[in-house]
Amino acid sequence: MIVTIKKLLPKKLKREIKGFMTLNPFDPQLKNEKKLFVFGTPTHGNLGDQAIAYAQEKFLEKYFPNVTVIEIPDIHTVSYIRSAKAILHKEDIIFIHGGGNIGDLYLQVEEERREVIRSFPNNKIIQFPQSYTFTKEGGGKEVVKSDKIYQRNKQNLTIVARETKSSQKFRDLFKENNHLLVPDIVLSLDERRESKRNGILLCLRNDVEGILSGQQQSSVITALKEKYSQVTVTDTVVDYRVFQQNRYEELNKKWDEYRQSQVVITDRLHGMIFAAITGTPCIVFDNFNQKIQKTYFDWLQELDSIRFVDVLTNFNMTDIKEEVAKLIDHETKMFEVGDKYQPLIDEIRITL
Repeated sequence: MIVTIKKLLPKKLKREIKGFMTLNPFDPQLKNEKKLFVFGTPTHGNLGDQAIAYAQEKFLEKYFPNVTVIEIPDIHTVSYIRSAKAILHKEDIIFIHGGGNIGDLYLQVEEERREVIRSFPNNKIIQFPQSYTFTKEGGGKEVVKSDKIYQRNKQNLTIVARETKSSQKFRDLFKENNHLLVPDIVLSLDERRESKRNGILLCLRNDVEGILSGQQQSSVITALKEKYSQVTVTDTVVDYRVFQQNRYEELNKKWDEYRQSQVVITDRLHGMIFAAITGTPCIVFDNFNQKIQKTYFDWLQELDSIRFVDVLTNFNMTDIKEEVAKLIDHETKMFEVGDKYQPLIDEIRITL
């Protein structure tokens, strides 16, 4: 059973301020039930993160339908720890939202993760599929801080990597913990729909993780507009908050852009993954820490409708245009989930 914070709050205590729930949200009667807490789900506008939260919910709902799932959003990650402890059962599992933020690139998120891990020493903790993002050689002082806290939980903490480079980093640095490797959780979704497709969709980033310069991005757009009548520029980030209640609505609007396009060109990990789950041909460039390249070669290279182009080594518009021409109206196959998530399913079942 999936429950929201709002549904858990006793009626006499309900109070909503600008979409945020306040006061203790948990029904005391949940204390004796088995529960799955998911800490740190997003309320920001990164739809890649929102897709992770949605996929986590669907994953737990599919494989553990008789267990109560309680999602705790990022704005309450730390403040609701005490409330969660008040209804904690010895067999409850603590999950931490997946993504690409184990490290110092997004240090606030790492600090919140440390607090969650520190706060539940006697319960199983599972970090949903993540990528390594420590920016210093060897991780620097921040990896030492994290390792000290992670070590306290030893095998009670399972760190799940979503690609092989991060998997090796986690194993090398956090030796005391349990480790798994599965795909990004969003790849467990199937969001294909029948739709008329037209034109090219560009989804390119302009933040610290991107490797294309502004001039290179402009040259891609200009070259494509010279050949194709419909070239649309989009992003997987919106400039407003998204909550659990309207998450799927916002995701579906974005996925419709993919479903209605003949080819997507992207340097966002979830730009590539959205293409895979909607059955959209895609050309993908890497980002600064190779999480896209590794995800592609670990899980998606068998899909010939998704092509990885190494623009860091050789940025060549002729090659890019040729790849677009090959993919226009290309038949697409679905990502085969198979037993790729079985290690994670088994890890949860051990405790439940």
